[in-house]
Amino acid sequence: MPSALPAEAMLFLDILGPESALLCCQPKRAASISKAIADEVPVHDAVLREVFLAAHTDTNLLGEFLNYYTNLLVPCAHAYARPMPHNGSVMDLINSIYVDLLPIVKELKFDSELTFLSLLTQRLGWKVLDHQRKDGAERRRDDLRVPSDMNKVSRTDAPLKTAGLLSVKEDCHTLMTRIAEFAPADRTLFNLFLSGKSALQVGEYLGISSEAARKRHYRLRCRLQPQEIYATA
Repeated sequence: MPSALPAEAMLFLDILGPESALLCCQPKRAASISKAIADEVPVHDAVLREVFLAAHTDTNLLGEFLNYYTNLLVPCAHAYARPMPHNGSVMDLINSIYVDLLPIVKELKFDSELTFLSLLTQRLGWKVLDHQRKDGAERRRDDLRVPSDMNKVSRTDAPLKTAGLLSVKEDCHTLMTRIAEFAPADRTLFNLFLSGKSALQVGEYLGISSEAARKRHYRLRCRLQPQEIYATA
């Protein structure tokens, strides 16, 4: 597909999806992205901003945009889910955020990949607190059904786990910041793996062996905190 876009932008568009690639390879869009990159805007920010603006009126583009963020949100969601009652479904958490945002997507601003991800992780925290409140109400109803001599220690006195959520929020911020600080080539490799590409496919994209791709990916994961978010492959 002819394009004036830099090679790194094209690699990133392969991660985002075909609709995003078609959009950004249009001459006007490509020129806008190339100018932003020339002005030292990070490649991911330049591409995502263009896709997000067009996604206001295109559900296919919006789907690709949100799918990209789903891959970034999963480790953060796992971190938030740890203190959540009943270990609620991570994907349910993420999908509930999108359901809330869809009606107001045109009102949202996209400043950078990191700030938009921060917005989404903040909403993850709200969802977890909401689950905790609902769980507390259920426990209070259960306590009313228990005979008084069996209910000397009330389970309803336990505070919401806001302190735990604050530490998790710091973990997520650290995670996002460190991903953003990766060198461009490392960001590309990391996001290719996040998008579901195999080590062989990543190696072909970057012109390295699959073993080298796997080792670089492992080293990048080891640089992230908290380390338990990513299980060792």
